Amino acid sequence: MPVKTNKRKLGEEIEAQCVFYLQSRGVKILNKNYSCRFGEVDIIGLVKTPDLNNPDKLCDTLVFYEVKFRKTGKNDVAEAAVNVRKQQNICRVSDYYRMMKHISGDTQIRFDVIGVNDRTITLYENAFEYIPSM
Repeated sequence: MPVKTNKRKLGEEIEAQCVFYLQSRGVKILNKNYSCRFGEVDIIGLVKTPDLNNPDKLCDTLVFYEVKFRKTGKNDVAEAAVNVRKQQNICRVSDYYRMMKHISGDTQIRFDVIGVNDRTITLYENAFEYIPSM
C-alpha cells in the first residue's frame, strides 16, 4: 500500500525551508501564513533594495511571497499555479495588511513567487505587478 503524505505537514516543512532560504538571503520575516477575509499570503518580509527615486540609497521593500510546491513527475512547474486570480487575491491581502499595519503608501512593495519543484527552491522576484482592486 502506498504511503500517504500529510499535505499540511509537508506544506509546513516546505514553507519552513523557504523561510530559512529567505533569511539566508537577508530577508527579515514579518509574518508567515498571514490571512484575512480576502485570502492568505504565505510569507511577508522586508528586504533592502535600491530606492526607486535615488538608486544610490537603499530602502526597505515590503515583499509578499507566495510559495508553490510540486513533486517530481508532475507535468507543470509549481510557480505556474500563481494565476491571475491568485495574484488579485494576494494584492487584496497586501492592501489589507498595509492598511492594518499603517504602512505608508510610499513604501515600496513587491510580489515574489517561490517555486519549489521536488525540493529545489527557485525565487522569482517581481513575479507579477500589483493589480488594483476593482
